[in-house]
Amino acid sequence: MTDMNAKQRLQAMQATLRERGVVDVKFFFNKQPHASLTNVANDVADVVEAMLEKRYKPYAGVGDSVQGAI
Repeated sequence: MTDMNAKQRLQAMQATLRERGVVDVKFFFNKQPHASLTNVANDVADVVEAMLEKRYKPYAGVGDSVQGAI
């Protein structure tokens, strides 16, 4: 991670996403009471950065789906 602040990190990632044709990204965070905007912004930047660098694994689910059970 560089010395960029949270806002700069998000702006840099926004530019990268736009270059890739992404126009709309939404997140839901169950943020803790009294979480600072900087901490939330850094959390978002961490997630987007990991996605852009392909540092993730596909989610296989929890195995409790009832689809097809009817």
